[in-house]
Amino acid sequence: MIQLRRDFKETPDGGSNYVFNQWEVGNNALTKVWEGNAPDIWEQTKECNKSATFSKALGFSFDTSPVKTEVASVSILDEFLGKLKSAGLGTIIAEKQKQLNAWAKANNIQ
Repeated sequence: MIQLRRDFKETPDGGSNYVFNQWEVGNNALTKVWEGNAPDIWEQTKECNKSATFSKALGFSFDTSPVKTEVASVSILDEFLGKLKSAGLGTIIAEKQKQLNAWAKANNIQ
């Protein structure tokens, strides 16, 4: 697995060695290799990409026009989700995850 490190250090002039988010570049292989990353990180990335399994749906684009009314209707879900969060949904999810983690540990499930 490719490991990327992002070590930010102050430079003598008071700035930093921060390099912008690499995902913002059209071709990451053109960016500077960050300190702590393997010098051949971009070659590793290319090899990783070559071995990737592509989705069978690659290239598919959903046309929402036949269901535009339904799409508009479900947009109210944002409001509903906000109310669920305000009502404590995050607390419920956290507690369930805590219990699941404990159960998995007790049953030697990783």
